[in-house]
Amino acid sequence: MPMTTRTELLSTSDETIADALQNASPMVLRGLLYQLTGDERVFAMKPGAAAKFVVGSELANPEDEKLIRQMAADFLKQYRDSGAGEIDLGPKERLRTALSLTAGQEIPEPDLPIWQEETALDPWARGVNWSGGKAPENAKDFKVAVIGAGISGLNAAVQLKRAGIPFVVFEKNPSVGGSWYENRYPGARVDAPSRGYTHLFGYDYPFPWGYCPRDENQKYFNWIADNFEIRGNIWFNTEVLEMTWDDDAKLWTLGSQGPNGAQTVQFNAVISCVGFLSRPQLPQIEGMDSFEGLACHSAEWPEGYDLTGKRVAIVGSGASGYQTTPVIGKLAAQTFLFQRQANWLYEDLSYLKPLAEQSLWLDRNFPFHSNFVRFRVAALVAPGGSGALKIDPNFDDPHAVSPINKILRDACVAFIERKLASRPDLIPQMIPNFPPMASRPIRVDTDESVLDAL
Repeated sequence: MPMTTRTELLSTSDETIADALQNASPMVLRGLLYQLTGDERVFAMKPGAAAKFVVGSELANPEDEKLIRQMAADFLKQYRDSGAGEIDLGPKERLRTALSLTAGQEIPEPDLPIWQEETALDPWARGVNWSGGKAPENAKDFKVAVIGAGISGLNAAVQLKRAGIPFVVFEKNPSVGGSWYENRYPGARVDAPSRGYTHLFGYDYPFPWGYCPRDENQKYFNWIADNFEIRGNIWFNTEVLEMTWDDDAKLWTLGSQGPNGAQTVQFNAVISCVGFLSRPQLPQIEGMDSFEGLACHSAEWPEGYDLTGKRVAIVGSGASGYQTTPVIGKLAAQTFLFQRQANWLYEDLSYLKPLAEQSLWLDRNFPFHSNFVRFRVAALVAPGGSGALKIDPNFDDPHAVSPINKILRDACVAFIERKLASRPDLIPQMIPNFPPMASRPIRVDTDESVLDAL
């Protein structure tokens, strides 16, 4: 991976380095330092139980945390004093162990290739590489249509451009972003870590939030379109209405409607990236047709709609419902949440907070830090990444499926009971009747969530 001298680090004091490392994940430092230095002291630093999505993934001993930060400070000072130039990642043979140390659990050998990719040490690991080293001459005659300019469509476009294959992206909206362009409801943001919510080739984008709000996601998608020079290949405000395959000619004919009216264009291949979150299915509720106020799905929220003085009904208690309720509750005169079934809420102190500048400093100045952070957050939310997902057939409990699952459940229940201490009548209604992790996890802020709104 090409690197340049980190001039910012050259003028950084020891105190600034130590301060920045207070914002680093000890688990990330544990794996990264082993990969860079081979220092085996990290093996004595054992993770302990933590009631989060991933249980057993934080260092158990505060003295170990102090030591790993000091080791990182010593490394950075030595790196700074040696010129802060290009640095080798270290032996590839160490990587599986280094990633296991970062994740807090063993990475199985068969899983190593996918996690190595996810770490984005090679930003083009999932790209197209021609066997001859460059695109064949006839590649310029092979035309590809990409339908949709959301996160997947942008990925396809960047990869096609890099491979030297002509392409057009059809996008029905006036901008990139897909469902993130369309979703504008109050409180819209990701609830998966933004560091992992990127393309491999966008791994080092300087996200200012751990969990980005909608507008910050849009900035990232626009950065992809401009930084990788694919915006000129996107036909905005153009919707594909029909596709026909000609088996003799081996061509697709696409019929579309755009600013210049209807048109048909032929392509050798089509990549559909339309997603499934932009055309909501509204429930059939009696009286809905005659309701005179605003009635809309959250995915079709009218931007700028004034909630002042309104009585608002929110129907549904999934991620969007729980996300928007506390925000709407502050703006409207009255807010009602209609809930068929409670969902587990997982508190996060940092969910609504921007990243500390020290965290961004580490990404800029600590070699491979952003790669290992990306791996860490991806490992936490991956299927099987949480020990709380696994069923222990020998564990007997009416509410949980394993000892780790029970630790997580107890923490979630304690969160609900603490938040609703003044409304004990609501506590049973907010505790789901199924084990944690049996449905989509919903991450909420510790200090400001649907529980505070209630």
